[in-house]
Amino acid sequence: MTVSQHMRPRARFLAAAMTTTILGLGLVGSAQAQDVNWPRGAVRMIVPIAPGGGTDAVARMIAGALQESTGSPFVVVNQPAGGGGVAVDTVLRARPDGQTLFFFNSAIIHRAHTGMVNASPSEDFTALAFFPVSGSYCLGVSAESPYETLDALLEASRAAPDTITFGVQLRSGSHFGGALLQRETESAFRFVQGGGDSDLTVAIEGGNIDTGLISCRTAVQHQEAGQMRILSVINRTGEADPTVPDIANIAEQGYPGVNFSLDFLLLGPKDMDPALVGAINTAFADVVASETIATQLTQMRIPMVTLSVEDSATTLAESDQVVADLAAELGFE
Repeated sequence: MTVSQHMRPRARFLAAAMTTTILGLGLVGSAQAQDVNWPRGAVRMIVPIAPGGGTDAVARMIAGALQESTGSPFVVVNQPAGGGGVAVDTVLRARPDGQTLFFFNSAIIHRAHTGMVNASPSEDFTALAFFPVSGSYCLGVSAESPYETLDALLEASRAAPDTITFGVQLRSGSHFGGALLQRETESAFRFVQGGGDSDLTVAIEGGNIDTGLISCRTAVQHQEAGQMRILSVINRTGEADPTVPDIANIAEQGYPGVNFSLDFLLLGPKDMDPALVGAINTAFADVVASETIATQLTQMRIPMVTLSVEDSATTLAESDQVVADLAAELGFE
């Protein structure tokens, strides 16, 4: 997710959480990486959520491929306690030897700026890799909704501020995505707890919530079943999504500043050796770009690439600042 490129040129990238355009798709780490002996035994990939779900599935997919390519065990360790705080502490206290890594999506940035996690992803860790995702979200309403177009929905919110409900997972990526949409479209929604895709879809179709951001994989199925109407497609590129060919991207509808995606990132303990960082970045980049993993990610509708070490750090820092600005607008900071 990102703010308008015309209004805030410094915020061109949003991990989340939230990003815009990619600073440059450096798909390898560092030239120093070639001579680094890594991994040295089993690697723990700490994931701050319970087993199951898309992020955990991606972590296990990548871990399996890395184990096959390196010959060393890669173990996914789920630590959901404390909203991810336990996982964060585990990595922060680990030796900076590359054997304990933090893998999650950009929601960790949102958690940091809403008080759920007491650490800064951009300042307290080493940025190892940032994985921009080009998958899309759909802005959906019930098939019975009176709002047949995006403009109709936005105009209704402006005419009666704080009455059109927008379902989100409070303090999460969808909350920040909704806040960005609201800011860039100058609309005035009332954000309410809607839960994840499944719960939010039920609430929208049942008329309990007016609208919300739902993964297009879910939204398309429900639109085809005649239960939902998709008003717009939102992603990080601002381009049409071939999986939703009949629905315009929100950028094409006049709002180019609404660029939202929930990206992935890989972090390590602070002050890791640059050569080791390069080696880890290269190993992950090779796996993500491999035909097998790339195909699986595309089938899951979360295709992604790996940024270089330098671009990963820059994108993470930019994303952190954008989320901080939105958090302040939402009253969290």
